[in-house]
Order: sequence, then structure tokens, then C-alpha cells
Amino acid sequence: MQQSFTKHLYKMVGTILLTLPIMLVSCVEDIDGVYARHRAFFRYQYVSTTPPLYAALNNPGMWCTISFPQRIYRFTLLDGTSYDHPTTALDTYTPPECISGFMVGKPNIPDFSGKFPIIAYDRVCPTCFEQAAIQRELSLNSEGKAHCTRCHCEYDLNNGGLLLRGGPGENLYRYHINYAPQQNILLIQN
Repeated sequence: MQQSFTKHLYKMVGTILLTLPIMLVSCVEDIDGVYARHRAFFRYQYVSTTPPLYAALNNPGMWCTISFPQRIYRFTLLDGTSYDHPTTALDTYTPPECISGFMVGKPNIPDFSGKFPIIAYDRVCPTCFEQAAIQRELSLNSEGKAHCTRCHCEYDLNNGGLLLRGGPGENLYRYHINYAPQQNILLIQN
């Protein structure tokens, strides 16, 4: 009887040990699935002197769009407050990379730890981009929603870039973001 129990126990432990790596890998893939597969890069070292960006990084529920007209960085809050910063010579060597600009801010809903993380999304409509290869820029409203005027999709910036309405499509493209207040540097990358 004991030999049968021991044999059964060894089989269970063996099964667990064989499936554990698979379970761990699948969890890692879920975490990686949060971020877009598209390349992104933006380094900015004047955060505290850029009022729209500084406000969005320090206040839950505020969002700032970042666009790149010729030779300037344009930062705009949802209320229309805008600030332009000229590019530097260094910026020509490491230009921003994205599909259609960025949307940066803190959601007004805390994460599971009770904190309000800083999040960066691409400003392109993922539905238009995936289905028709169109780089349609999203417009934002004061409720933290992003709208596409072409396909009429609506996305929730405060809830992980979730597609709220407009048909089948993807959530907003999210990028890795780091903000070092002591060094006054913001880095978005994928």
C-alpha cells in the first residue's frame, strides 16, 4: 500500500515540476502582452519646465499629448493648454520614434497596489492602423477618453487603453515609460 502511495506521489510531483515552467512562461507572455510590439522612443529632459507634461505626470486623471511638428516638441493638455519646446542638436541624433505621437499621464483609477502609475500610449487609432494601415490620430476629451473620427472607436485612457465601443479592434498601443523627477528626465521606449 505504501509503495503504491509513494509511486502516486512521485507521479504528482513530476507532473507539477514539468508543468511549472510552462505556467511561468505563459504568465510572462501575459505581462508582455500589455505593451505594444511597435518600436517607440522618446527622451525628454525638461519635464519640470514643461507645464502640460509636468501636470500630467503628477496628477491622476490628467493626460498630455506629445506631437512632433517640424523641429519642435508640442505638449498639449486636454483643456487645450499647449507648450512648444524646440528640438536640440542632440535630438537630431536620437529622434522620437512612434506611430502618431504619444499620450502620457496618470489614470484616475489606481492599480492593484493602490498607486497611480504613469502610462504612455501611442496616439494612433489601433483599429484603423491594424485594419486599414491608416495612421489616424486620436482626439482626447476631458473624461480621459480617446476618440477616432474615422472608425468612431472610443478608448479609455484611465482603464488600460481599453476599447470601449466602435466594433472589433485592439486596445491602445502602450509603451514602457520611466520618469525620474530628480533628474528631470522622461523616457518612453519599447
